[in-house]
Amino acid sequence: MDSTINHSIDWQLINKKTVVYFIGEIGLGGSETQLSLLLKYINKKTIKPHIVVFNKSLYGDLTNRLTDSGVVLHYIPDSIKSIPKRMIFLYRLLLKIKPQVIHSWSMHDNIYAGIIGRLLKISSIFGSVRGALHGSTFIRSTLLIKLISLIWVNKIVVNALSIKEELIATGIPLKRIIFLPNCVEINQIKDLEKNNNTLENEDKDIIICTIGNLRKNKNHLFFVKIMDNIIKSVTNVKGWIIGQPVPDEPQLENVIRKKIHSMGLEDKIILLGFQDNTTELLKRSSIYVFTSLSEGTPNTILEAMASGLPVISSNVGGIPQIIADGVNGFLFDLNDQYKFEKTIKNLLMNERLRKSVGKNAMIYVKKNHDPNKISSILESIYTS
Repeated sequence: MDSTINHSIDWQLINKKTVVYFIGEIGLGGSETQLSLLLKYINKKTIKPHIVVFNKSLYGDLTNRLTDSGVVLHYIPDSIKSIPKRMIFLYRLLLKIKPQVIHSWSMHDNIYAGIIGRLLKISSIFGSVRGALHGSTFIRSTLLIKLISLIWVNKIVVNALSIKEELIATGIPLKRIIFLPNCVEINQIKDLEKNNNTLENEDKDIIICTIGNLRKNKNHLFFVKIMDNIIKSVTNVKGWIIGQPVPDEPQLENVIRKKIHSMGLEDKIILLGFQDNTTELLKRSSIYVFTSLSEGTPNTILEAMASGLPVISSNVGGIPQIIADGVNGFLFDLNDQYKFEKTIKNLLMNERLRKSVGKNAMIYVKKNHDPNKISSILESIYTS
């Protein structure tokens, strides 16, 4: 009897694409966390991810998470600082890797992706813009840097529709812009019931928190002003500011501390600095407040919503796209101190409202920002 050997072919593996990402660093910031999450969930049968890291992180990094997800990491040596030398290093490295796709995950690295991609004749070159153009260092860049960053990449990936509109206003064609929402992993419902629906945490304090590196754009001084009046009118309230100083604004931490000291609130408004597990701190909080002057789509808001916290935020950037005012959070005009304070007090006094808004927030992010769904969108961008 003749026998037939059935060879099954995995076409996904045959068509597998090597993608190289450029990123400034792989610290625990929002942009880095997004990339880590997406590469954790992306289909490794179709995508082989490499990341080129430009700089070391000062406050821990995502090395273990990324390598555990099957990502190959490459680091530019500390000794290579100049742009020309980095270009040479990247050219030689990518010549060995032979990627089909280059994706700059940091806007300031778009220039490297554009130049190296063209030198290596790579047809799929993606850049990124992950924050408002008018609120970033982009606006202070030279015209040449702006042109290369936005024009020399084939497509620009954005995480907020407001950024998409900004790019169109600068003359970037709509067909070159790709909207990729941020994603977030959802905490368990039992954690919501256990932690966020009662005002007191294990220390019997009511915690109102905000998360963000200590930059002027994050508007922490406004948070301090809000908390001053809340603390005066509600007992057992504390404010947490979670985030570390940044090299380009090193004095801001002292400015914030002096303001808190002048109000006599050193034991009530606490600067927690860098924290590598903000999820646990969100579980211990009752309300999340976000006061930024400009944004894309903030990770920290999605993380707070995923933890079942009611969010009160400034109405800027891509935030109105994720918060429906009065339904899954609250939005207010920038620096409207009275309405911020009024809503916080209302939430503190109204447990039913707090639970309802927090639950709606969790349902929203689960439906619209699931990492499985968003990683599939990213995969389709590369393979279509």
